[in-house]
Amino acid sequence: MECEGLKELPSPVPVRTRVPSNLFGEALMILEFLRAFGEAFDLKDEFPDGVTLEVLEEALVGSDPEGPLCELLFFFLTAIFQALDEEQEELKDQAEDLWDALDDDSDPTQLALSAVASLAAAWPQLHQGSSLKQLDLDSCTLSEILRLHILASGADSNHGNAKFRYQKQGGFTVMDDPCVELRLAEPALLKKLSSTPVYDLTAEEKLKILKALVGKLLTLASSRDLIEDCVEEQKAARQELREIRAEQHRRGREEAAHRVRLRKEEKLREQELRMKEKEEKLKEQEGVERLPLNGETTAGHQAQDYNGEFPSSCKKEMKAEGEQKENKPLPPPTLTKEELEKEQEKVRELQERIQKAAACTCLLPLGRDRMYRRYWILPSASALFVEDDYSGLTEDMLQPRPKPSEDGGTKTEEGGRVCEEGTTDSAASSPAPPSGDMLPVNRPNVWSFYSSMEAVDQLIEALNPRGHRESSLKEALLQDRERLQQLLSACDCSEYTCTGEPEGSKGGPGGSAAAESVMEGRLRDLLLDLEDRVHQGTLGSLKVLDRQVWRVALEAGNYELLGPDGRESVRVNGQADATEGDSAHQRARDRLQELRADASTSCGISGSGTPQVVSSSVRILSQALADIEQGIERRFLKPPLGEEDSKKDHKMKKSKKKEEDQASDDGGSDSGRAVKTVLERWRDSLQACSSLSQVFVHLSSLERSILWSRSILNARCRICRRKGDADNMLLCDGCDRGHHTHCLRPRLKSVPEGDWFCPDCRPKQRSSRIPSRQRSSIDEEEDESQEEVEEDDSEEDEDSDDEEDDEDEEEEVVESSRKSQAPPPKGKTQSALSKAQQTTPKSSSVPSGKTSK
Repeated sequence: MECEGLKELPSPVPVRTRVPSNLFGEALMILEFLRAFGEAFDLKDEFPDGVTLEVLEEALVGSDPEGPLCELLFFFLTAIFQALDEEQEELKDQAEDLWDALDDDSDPTQLALSAVASLAAAWPQLHQGSSLKQLDLDSCTLSEILRLHILASGADSNHGNAKFRYQKQGGFTVMDDPCVELRLAEPALLKKLSSTPVYDLTAEEKLKILKALVGKLLTLASSRDLIEDCVEEQKAARQELREIRAEQHRRGREEAAHRVRLRKEEKLREQELRMKEKEEKLKEQEGVERLPLNGETTAGHQAQDYNGEFPSSCKKEMKAEGEQKENKPLPPPTLTKEELEKEQEKVRELQERIQKAAACTCLLPLGRDRMYRRYWILPSASALFVEDDYSGLTEDMLQPRPKPSEDGGTKTEEGGRVCEEGTTDSAASSPAPPSGDMLPVNRPNVWSFYSSMEAVDQLIEALNPRGHRESSLKEALLQDRERLQQLLSACDCSEYTCTGEPEGSKGGPGGSAAAESVMEGRLRDLLLDLEDRVHQGTLGSLKVLDRQVWRVALEAGNYELLGPDGRESVRVNGQADATEGDSAHQRARDRLQELRADASTSCGISGSGTPQVVSSSVRILSQALADIEQGIERRFLKPPLGEEDSKKDHKMKKSKKKEEDQASDDGGSDSGRAVKTVLERWRDSLQACSSLSQVFVHLSSLERSILWSRSILNARCRICRRKGDADNMLLCDGCDRGHHTHCLRPRLKSVPEGDWFCPDCRPKQRSSRIPSRQRSSIDEEEDESQEEVEEDDSEEDEDSDDEEDDEDEEEEVVESSRKSQAPPPKGKTQSALSKAQQTTPKSSSVPSGKTSK
């Protein structure tokens, strides 16, 4: 029903930002979350100045790998990983005695989703040798780690933490996980993320990912505890404010009652004065009209009768007045100016506490107007926003109601339609038939805003106090008028209005591929830098026909020269890699089985995903990384991709392998396919990479697995325990430990030719022919050699601390070099190569007496 006498509402200013208008509300939601929960999750670490709308716009429409989007995703993933670690620590102290009773009615769908998530969570451990949280998180690996996190969401909802989820998370299940919802609702987005950097996604796709991460943070136990604390804080502040308001109302009522009492007393005093005036007049009349005694007696009786009749009407009032004067209450105590200011300050403080707590619990609109528009006051924005929300509305509700004409004839509506006579009453009295006008409104939400108090005052004046919606909206605006005045005083209209087209629809593979090209150039630089450090440190060498041609082609981006024809046959430590050659057919069969399994589960995990088109740059650069890995000697690899460098473990593995071979020969049956090592799975996954971010993840794992402490660039003299003086540093060909030529006894004046062994390794080389008189002591010599091996192990243990220090220093160097994202100058590489060639006469393979020249 439409009220009469409606006034026209002032028109708000439409919001025009770099983000499309239909996405502006979701952007405001992200801003409000960061403002409310940023302090709890250390937002200042990534954004010291906070996150503004301008920063968020750049994150949504920009494509810079080092821009605000990277910092935002860093914040979300770091906060999620830290919170999950805290929950895991808390789970260790709790017993698992309720999961049997809680998980009896497990949903098969939830079990399937949890199983798929568990497979995704196990992928980093299987193919990278470390968990997802332990992978290096930087701007280049961010896209792949984000995709793996979304795929692995729900894996932690198992029987072991059922009690924790029941008590701390309100019975949280897999279907409650926002990342699981995103995975089910947007499979195309995850597939796109497997081949496209997150920086090149559209603004809508980025917002979907950010909303899922916000929801993930809100489902954590720590966030729930914070929300519950805010609810209690809000209750306490409201109760305290209610008490202050009640005291103010009581004081106001007492003051009003005192004023009423004073008015009554004033009236009684006026009546008393009038009575005294009348008495005086009567006395004057008695004096003038004095009669004889008889008459006087008669007049005296009449006066007494009159005095007995007239004053008796006010006798009760006089008596009551006397009683009031005797029992007159004291006036209510009035507050001083300082006390009033202190009380107002207390009220403002309580209101701020309530608003801050409400921001962490639930933000509600002020109300709706006659056009069902919602009005918002947001702490993160300095304006009064108006949202055209069409949810729950039908098309006929937005059409203007026709006014019946006075003559009952034809009438014309605003839309230009003409209604004939007699149709108005039927249309108004009977419900409309189901037609196109009854369909729900399917329009995007449109945002606008008021930026001045003048416009807000006009809005308050135009709202109808008799309207069902506008009356409550008007009351809310009047209550928050002081807050609005403070908020709008700092409003900048240019923040919400900009010229030009919104940029949210741009981006994607066809729009801007800036991030892709930047990441490709950075990956080439890192590959060249890694290969140079491996070569200069004598940790290995490329198995290609010409190293310089390979480097120049990679640096220039001539991927045609890096094809299979430009590589030599893969050889490791001077021998062919028999493992790959013998099991090529087996791996092909395993790969086919993995593809079939992934096709059935529709879960595209890197390394075992569904077949898709891969760009040539990704394929060639992943092969270049594989070339570098194959050129590194196995003894210079440590976990996660390498094995423990222990001779005892090596011997134990050899003996165990012999026992397994004997057992398989004795049993006569195939024990199944061989278990692949982490390095072999890493190679398979590297060949299946479909994005540059996945290649960066593999590069990071390989770089962490190299024993940089064994590099000649970081060699430490075993005798003096010092680095430096690389020109006079010799590396033993047996133990790869450094020795200064001037520290040896006797001192060496020149670099020896051929293989050189330190004094500890030299006795191990024995003659191949054994004299007959020494054959009886073969067992004794074996015992002695075993003792020497044990002595070497003990010496290695002594040097382990030094090696760990070297590794820490090298990791810092690696991190700094990765941050700089630039390879070392070519001039240093060529000079180092020329010096090495001049020092060592043998040019074939690795020189025997190695130096760091």
